[in-house]
Amino acid sequence: MPICYEQEQVIIQQGSQYTICNLYSKIKLTQQILEKQRSGQISMDDNLLFSHFYQRHPFITSLNQSAETNLLSEYIPYIKYVEIDQNTIVIQNGEYGDLFYGLIQGKINVNDLCFGIEALNQMAYVQDVQTVEKSKFLIISRQNFQEALQKAKFKERNNLIEFMKESQIFQRMSKRTIASFINLFTLVYFRKNQIIYREGEQADYVYMIREGEFELSKQFDIQNKHKSMPISTIGKPELFGDLDCLMNTSRQYTARCKEQAYCYKISNSVII
Repeated sequence: MPICYEQEQVIIQQGSQYTICNLYSKIKLTQQILEKQRSGQISMDDNLLFSHFYQRHPFITSLNQSAETNLLSEYIPYIKYVEIDQNTIVIQNGEYGDLFYGLIQGKINVNDLCFGIEALNQMAYVQDVQTVEKSKFLIISRQNFQEALQKAKFKERNNLIEFMKESQIFQRMSKRTIASFINLFTLVYFRKNQIIYREGEQADYVYMIREGEFELSKQFDIQNKHKSMPISTIGKPELFGDLDCLMNTSRQYTARCKEQAYCYKISNSVII
């Protein structure tokens, strides 16, 4: 079934002003933003506007899934805008190509707003795609996707080093020292009320909070009954579980995620 992409009007914010933006204006703004990016004249407002337009578009969400992270700001210098005439074959099943496509206006013969993701992994295309009418696309090449990914990883690595330096346990270390074992840090997600570890368990990992809050609690004997009592609530960039590892003891507290949160999990072999 052919798909036609004609997004309804959207509201954009520029400073304190709100403006109704129809599809024609959105396409013109997209062209201007990408042209300004290539000439190095793009502003923060331009980046925010592009993000507002496309952050939920399957073209961008598919790129993020392939990269396993959100890279929208890194993609913008590499994304190009193209127009393809009616009844033109864009990709063919079985052929090897270099481009990934996102439809932003027009009609094609398949029920997808993006196609050709296989090209980013040096695989053959798995469908035939043809324009039903003159259509407009965002595209990115495999080489440019890899460049954006490498820049994002370098940026994230530097951000992580700076973040680690905020913690007591790492602030006296040099950036070079932290960088030497940074690949051993694992970013993990915790849902609300999830127990990270319980009092009495073996201490294998130290946790450093990136986002969110955690509650530490301990069991007490009160009137011959075991009762769990909260000891403290901690947040970014605090560590927890570090003393257990350093002292080579079992867990002294139970750690619970109060809301959705992210932590860097570090093996005690790195700390000790």
